[in-house]
Amino acid sequence: PTQEIMLDCRRNFSALEHVIILGSEVEKGAIGYASLMDNSDPEIANPPVGADPFLLLYTSGTTSNPKGVPLTYQNMMSNSRLSVDRFKVTGEDRILSAAPFSHLYGLHCYHITLCAGAAAVLLPGFVPAQMAELVETMCPTAVFLGPAHAVALQSAGLLEKHDFSSLRFSVFSGAYCPPDLLRAYHASTGSSVCQLWGMTELAAGAYSYPDQDKEVGINSAGPVAPGNEIRVVGQETGEPVVPDAEGELQVRGSSVFPGYLDNPDANAEAFVEEGWFRTGDLAVIDASGNLKITGRIKELINRGGVKYNPVEVEEVLLSDPRIELVAIAPIPDARLGERACCFAQLRQDKVIDLEKVCALLESHGISKSKWPEDLIIVDEMPLTPTRKVIKGKLTEHLR
Repeated sequence: PTQEIMLDCRRNFSALEHVIILGSEVEKGAIGYASLMDNSDPEIANPPVGADPFLLLYTSGTTSNPKGVPLTYQNMMSNSRLSVDRFKVTGEDRILSAAPFSHLYGLHCYHITLCAGAAAVLLPGFVPAQMAELVETMCPTAVFLGPAHAVALQSAGLLEKHDFSSLRFSVFSGAYCPPDLLRAYHASTGSSVCQLWGMTELAAGAYSYPDQDKEVGINSAGPVAPGNEIRVVGQETGEPVVPDAEGELQVRGSSVFPGYLDNPDANAEAFVEEGWFRTGDLAVIDASGNLKITGRIKELINRGGVKYNPVEVEEVLLSDPRIELVAIAPIPDARLGERACCFAQLRQDKVIDLEKVCALLESHGISKSKWPEDLIIVDEMPLTPTRKVIKGKLTEHLR
């Protein structure tokens, strides 16, 4: 069916010149990949330059409509090549990505593999038991995954049942990573734990790496990626803040995309003077230059004019053994404008109610003004390909 669909697209869109098929069943109008291999020429007729378009992706749409993101050869390849040195990846490594290659996180992992001449361990799709078996049988030396992947492996008891000792390091990205989860993962697998902060618009913007102190990887996304600069500015002033002060994270450098596709309004909002890109993330940078993401500006709860970051609340709730995934999101309120709703996906056979949620938050010293006023239990969280919660989908039927 896919071949027929793409051939139909070729007939209707003149810009689509070729449809190349893997496998032996090649329909008329398509080109078999094997025939290209048989007649290939090692000389590239028009070798690309850094500014040439390399890839077109779309933002995940967790807080707004997806936007087209064209990335250049420089954006993609410089980021991957420089990451090889930081992670000390060699041709002897075998790298597994739990993120799909249709997403930039998975593609970044794959390009690191290519740049180092390493082997890619391919996961057909994320199923916890299958991933654990793959790690045990194929013995990857590194894995790129998200916290929700680790939670699923942990909840099923697979980190203890299977042998993860081949992993030299594990990179976490895609969503907030609770330190307790990372410590438990390290204790179960023995793997060094790293965190990576990135976006569709720039791939890897900052990351910790195996040679750093363990606590750096557990508590932060490490220093800025080579070839880039990051800064935190005040939301009201737009001026850089002192170390450890929270503000809006901005980035510029070789991996930052040139601008959204055919979207001048979005570009005018996204870029400020001297080429700084406004990420929309809230963050702090400590005195050593290590980055910690503290939330998203668009995900702040605005309760009666008082804004607060829900990440602190989510971190406490994720520490409860009854809760597998959680998201605090704003829902409309006639009196306050917004109020906080807690969406929770529970572990098997576990129960919790709003009273117990609030008692847990009180025991951790969370201000009552930040307690959720509603609790909705969901069977399954809506997730992006990297298993980041799509909060907009949780609340769309309540607006």
